[in-house]
Amino acid sequence: MKNPYKNIKLFTLLAAMVAMVGCSNDDDNLKQGDLSFEITSSDFECVSGEEHAVSVPAEGQIYSFMVDASDATSWTVTLEGGAWITVNPVAKQRGSGEIVIKAAENSYNESNRNALVSITNTANEEVYTYRFNQEYDAESVKPEYHYYTYRVGELGQSMTFKVENINLTGNIDCAVIPDNEKRDIENYSILYEAECEILDNTCYSDLKFENNTLSLTFIKNKLTTLSKKKSFILPITLSQEEKTLRRIWVIANVENSGEAPTGDEMPQLKLTENNLYINNWRWSSDRRNLVDGDLNTQWQSEFNGNKPNRRFDEKYGVYIDVTLPADNDYKFIAFNYATGNMYPHMPYKVEIYIGESKEQLDKKEVEAAHTYIYDGPIPRTQKAWFIEEKMDMPVFALKGIKAKVVRIAFLQRHHGQYNSAPDNLTNTSYNPGETNAGVSGAPSVIASEIAIYAL
Repeated sequence: MKNPYKNIKLFTLLAAMVAMVGCSNDDDNLKQGDLSFEITSSDFECVSGEEHAVSVPAEGQIYSFMVDASDATSWTVTLEGGAWITVNPVAKQRGSGEIVIKAAENSYNESNRNALVSITNTANEEVYTYRFNQEYDAESVKPEYHYYTYRVGELGQSMTFKVENINLTGNIDCAVIPDNEKRDIENYSILYEAECEILDNTCYSDLKFENNTLSLTFIKNKLTTLSKKKSFILPITLSQEEKTLRRIWVIANVENSGEAPTGDEMPQLKLTENNLYINNWRWSSDRRNLVDGDLNTQWQSEFNGNKPNRRFDEKYGVYIDVTLPADNDYKFIAFNYATGNMYPHMPYKVEIYIGESKEQLDKKEVEAAHTYIYDGPIPRTQKAWFIEEKMDMPVFALKGIKAKVVRIAFLQRHHGQYNSAPDNLTNTSYNPGETNAGVSGAPSVIASEIAIYAL
């Protein structure tokens, strides 16, 4: 009879040998490239399979993860969102490392700032996702930013720089941003590849805001001693009750510096009627009159509201869309126009919108770049308001916008009586109904020429 204990003893010995060999192989495999991945963070809960909401303070924040991974494990961090947040690294990595996420300060008080950071790896199918949302002050008025250029020529007398019809009323405070607030200047320098400095207070005088006009005097012989390799910026804030309503950057360029252009230095774009779309017209052929170079021809919006294709927009009123030439990469845009020759139809309030597409503008996603209000005596004969005075027109810095369409929105017209209020072209009650029974006698506006300048 065979001894059963001998078989059990042999089996136990074989099992132990197999276990020893398996443990040894595991160790060797781990050294040669087993996959393992783990992240830890003092800022976040490191749980995969769900989206974590991260509230970023308005002043910005820096976050980090530590990655513990084998050399054979690759991992990738992806970022979906605006330039306000950065991640390093974003390329595919192997082994252990660190992930650093930097959220910039919300200096412009922008709403809806969000970004999505995802971390994946080849060791398992786990995905770690974090949704970053930055705080903003909902009660604060978002400041507007506009760029005006003063070009310094030869030595000579001091010259006063004026920006008129800013469209701010009430007790408006005017001040220059102190030297310790240079953030916007640095952003401008990076965006436009221009070396910039804030002007010293010895270079200007008589800064004031009166009668809806900003004015200051440049001391010309001070500016002409500055370096020709830099732009000198005077950042001015117009505030009311401690809230910044408008920020104006006056960019002083010494002669031949070649930086931000003035209106006179920007080439005029060649436009035809095919570049124009108008939402309201009296005769469809009028649009060619806006770009024919003849001040004696003009376009007029419809004044008989019972025509079904004549519309007034509740935001844009009567507007002209100018489609810019294709394949452009403009950094600056300026706009001019001339009135018609009939005083009851003078444009009074005009806003400019710059968008990446007509559809974007139609969705009303873009804010007005500037407002013009003609508050002098209404001319009773043809008068070019701005066509012959490009120097006085603001130059809009596009700040990375891929400009495709410039919308010229006529919001009000003046009917010629000096003491009367202007008519609103945003009144949609003039729009015809399904039976074409719109209101007759709707207000109209006339223009003889428009011009777009870009660089």
